[in-house]
Amino acid sequence: MPLRPVFDKALVFAAIFLALMPAGSPRAEIDTDFEAILSHGAISNLFNDSNNVDDVYDAVKTEFGFYPFSNLVVNVENEYTYYEKTGGLSNFFGKGGFTFIPTREESPLSIYLTGLFGSRVYRDDFRSYNNDVYDAGLFLGYQVNSFLNLRTGISYNEEVYTNEGDDRQSEDEIQTTFDIPADNKTYEFIIGANASLGGFAAIDLEAGFETMALRYVSPPTDSMFDISVGDFILRNYLNPNKDTLREGDLEAVYFSPRLSYQLGSKLGLNIIFIYRNFKNPDRIIIPGLSTRFLSPWAAVYEGSALALNVKTFLVPGFIVTFGSGYWYKDFLIGEEEKVRRLLPDFIITDRHDEQNKVYISIQKPFKLKSGLHLEAVLLLDHSHNQSSNDYYDHDRQSISAAINLRI
Repeated sequence: MPLRPVFDKALVFAAIFLALMPAGSPRAEIDTDFEAILSHGAISNLFNDSNNVDDVYDAVKTEFGFYPFSNLVVNVENEYTYYEKTGGLSNFFGKGGFTFIPTREESPLSIYLTGLFGSRVYRDDFRSYNNDVYDAGLFLGYQVNSFLNLRTGISYNEEVYTNEGDDRQSEDEIQTTFDIPADNKTYEFIIGANASLGGFAAIDLEAGFETMALRYVSPPTDSMFDISVGDFILRNYLNPNKDTLREGDLEAVYFSPRLSYQLGSKLGLNIIFIYRNFKNPDRIIIPGLSTRFLSPWAAVYEGSALALNVKTFLVPGFIVTFGSGYWYKDFLIGEEEKVRRLLPDFIITDRHDEQNKVYISIQKPFKLKSGLHLEAVLLLDHSHNQSSNDYYDHDRQSISAAINLRI
């Protein structure tokens, strides 16, 4: 991996911290948090598809938290992950951000201002997926009484692919039929409430509206080999000479209730449900490989999810967490590589996935006389994905062991 991009990003994160430090403040007067995590793991299906590529990885991660003022926290995080077999996927990720709360601690109204910059740099084989992320948010919270809290807010997220379309081509280049940019911008508005139910349980409700700027193609209808998708009849491939890119927004609403329940002093559980729905998704076709691993559209889908997590201290000296989840994912209509020789290079296809996952995490904290906090963590999980596109039918197992050090 070229070192220059890594150093450039590290300088940016250092600049964020220095810019937010109060001038002339002694370092000894600034409260800090520090955490370092060393991990080693194995994955049976690295790319989440039927190719079933396995790999072993090592990762080192550091997190710094600085408190220049009582109402300001600055966070800087760096992580490097090395893959033994798929070396090109090895990457550096760094981010720096802040949370500022201008309101008084005793005030029932809380105002949160947040900002973040993050960057991921891959080795040459995957350098086309290098990206920078920008986040900003303004959130309001209001404590009605000791049992009920209300919140609302707006946020902005932008993802920029820094090497897209450069001269160094590879088979992993972000490619689209119309050569459209992979960058995306998302705005989100949320409202929510959190209520305590007698001290042993809590319920949280959140709803939101999201809009993402995108370029897309309307379903074409000028082929004798028409196929039906929803209420539309369309050609089974895109033609740049006939089809036209449009600019618009992908709009979505979501709703998420969450229940936490305490069963005594050593056992607790939470249940999370999420539902997301797009507006007019059948009118949108995303040119290019829209749902493959690392693609900017891989995480854009509507549907529902249900997850159950249980955390227990029943085993003396250990924290054991286990859970399961179910996801139904309905992706935007996109293009996939041809599956038969006589078809065009890229054909229009839809994709629906159902995924089940189970996991268990075992944590062993250690108390050191020096005041340091040390924790060993073992994580195992298994997932099964069934898709309308056979390419995405797969099982995945992973195991990792980590050592966490906190100061």
